[in-house]
Amino acid sequence: MKILLGMKIFDTLSIELFNTWIFVIPIWLLGIFVGRLSKKGFKKATDMSWYTLKDKISSFASLFSMISFMIVSLFIPSNSHSVLFFIGILLIIIGSLGHIISKINYMNAQTDKAIVNGLYRYSRNPMYFFFLLVLIGSTLLAQSLILMIICFISIISTHLIILGEEQYCKEKYGDSYIEYMKKVPRYFMLF
Repeated sequence: MKILLGMKIFDTLSIELFNTWIFVIPIWLLGIFVGRLSKKGFKKATDMSWYTLKDKISSFASLFSMISFMIVSLFIPSNSHSVLFFIGILLIIIGSLGHIISKINYMNAQTDKAIVNGLYRYSRNPMYFFFLLVLIGSTLLAQSLILMIICFISIISTHLIILGEEQYCKEKYGDSYIEYMKKVPRYFMLF
């Protein structure tokens, strides 16, 4: 509780080199760059033709919250005088590496089959999971209440996207995907 009470909404309204953005935006841009390396993989990743209205709303909320997070992070300084800063850095490093590896796994997978190799052997959604770790880590190192709220919205909306994607994959890939779901958790060991 003491940690939450110590969080601030904004410390400053100036953009600084070592504000929280430096930990988030480069990873997001690197993910986009890696994603663009495979045209077929990028096309599969960005196909929203099957989205229901609920999926479209969840996708919009997720995208809006992530963009909001990045914009607000421009103005939020990191708080390096706390143990949460170092926990945040650790989560950002793990999240960055996992996000890039899972994106490479995704881009190198066959486009006509469910992805079950690489980090997808351990989680059905490693790209989402690891990018959310980056957001959580950034929130911890900044200790910002507004980033925490935006991060929470991003987690919820991304989870809703995942539920829609899993329904789509069950319909598209049938029993093989249902068996995959039984063997591999949604978020690594979490559930």
